[in-house]
Amino acid sequence: MIRLTGAAHRVADRVRTTYYERMTIPTLARSIGLFQPSIILLLAACGSSGIDSHQPGTVATVQVTPASDTLFIATSTQLTAVARDSSGTVVPGASITWSSSGNGTAVVSVTGQVTGVAAGTATITADAGTAAGSASLTVQAAAPGTVIVSPGGAAVAVGSVTLL
Repeated sequence: MIRLTGAAHRVADRVRTTYYERMTIPTLARSIGLFQPSIILLLAACGSSGIDSHQPGTVATVQVTPASDTLFIATSTQLTAVARDSSGTVVPGASITWSSSGNGTAVVSVTGQVTGVAAGTATITADAGTAAGSASLTVQAAAPGTVIVSPGGAAVAVGSVTLL
């Protein structure tokens, strides 16, 4: 059993604080003026619990929702992107850049609003540094807005059939 006393106990207490969680052991020892090999070995022997090796705020993945959607020409849908670090924690304030693989089919705004331009498919991508996520969109021809029936004066009762 290792018993910590004096300076070693103060070092162990400092390892547990938030400020020192992401420091390497040699950097920690230098920062508190204890750059002796025995102290560094003691800290290394304590294991790596509490010392996080990933860089917070570094985007590792981007999730775009919905992952796929269908819309009509001249209609829009809103996509959202969530940036996460390597441990799956949301990276707030990550800069997202949107793009479309087919601007002739669907265009995307800087906020992720997608508008159908012509029938076809497009991949919408959200980039955050070196990480990216995407959604697949299908744009269909617009459904008819008005149907004109001729002759215009025919009356049809519910449940009956009338020839035009």
